[in-house]
Amino acid sequence: MLVCPYCGADDLISGADACEHCMQPITEMFIQAPRSSVEADLLHDTVGELPSQQLVEITPDTPVGEALGKMVKEGVGCTLVCDDGMLTGIFTERDYLMKGVYEKP
Repeated sequence: MLVCPYCGADDLISGADACEHCMQPITEMFIQAPRSSVEADLLHDTVGELPSQQLVEITPDTPVGEALGKMVKEGVGCTLVCDDGMLTGIFTERDYLMKGVYEKP
């Protein structure tokens, strides 16, 4: 049973951002203590601190095989789908594995 440290409510939902009774933030209750220095760094580092990679762009009419080829060539797991310079989506390895392999037209 999870108990709110602010109001004592004992019906907290695991993973909730705030107590439904007093609306105090409870996110910290669900973060486990890091087991290594790597896990500790992940809790504090920001996305901006990660090393950046070259962005790979495709258009909505790019064949899936070509998109996958670009991803392999550039060593990335996703591509930005852009139409007339506007981001319209992101195509990932997972998209292909979950949809492309199993959903044949």
